[in-house]
Amino acid sequence: MPKSIKFNMILDGRPVRDLDGLKENFNIDDLLEHYKSGLLLRWLKVRHFDKLAGKISAIQAEDDLEIANSLVSCFEMDLNDQEIRAAVYPVVFRKEKQEKLKQFEENSFREKEVVAKYHENYVYILNQLKLKENKGNYAFIKTKLNEIYEDYLGLSSVWILKIIFLT
Repeated sequence: MPKSIKFNMILDGRPVRDLDGLKENFNIDDLLEHYKSGLLLRWLKVRHFDKLAGKISAIQAEDDLEIANSLVSCFEMDLNDQEIRAAVYPVVFRKEKQEKLKQFEENSFREKEVVAKYHENYVYILNQLKLKENKGNYAFIKTKLNEIYEDYLGLSSVWILKIIFLT
C-alpha cells in the first residue's frame, strides 16, 4: 500500500500541520472552502484524525451557515452564533454576487440576441418596402410604414423623414 503524503493546509494565510495549528488559525471562510473542495477531509485522513474525519464526513448540511456551525462544533471552537454568522457573511455575499453576475451575463447574452433579431427584422421590412418598385401599391406601402411606425419608431424616425421628404 502506498504511503500517503502529508501536506499542509493553508488557513488564514498560514500553513497548518496539526490540530493545534488549525485551532490557532481557525478561519471559517478558508475552512468552508476546504470542506467544499474535499481538502479538509483529505488532510484529516492523511494525518490519521479518523474520528474528526468521520464527523466531517457525517455533515449533511448544504447551507454555508449550517456547514460552518457543524465545523465549529466538530473542532470544538468557542464561537457563538453571531460570530459564526459574521464569519459566513462574506462567503454568502460572494456566492450571491457570483450568481447575480452569472444571471447578468446570461441575460446580457439574451438581450444581445433580442436586439440583433429586432434590427434584423427592421432591415427586412425596409428591404421589403422598396418604394420605387412598389410606387403605386399604396396599401402595401401604408402597411409597411405602419409596421415600421408601430414596431420600430426609435429606429425608423430618420427613415420616415427621408421617405417623406425624398419621395
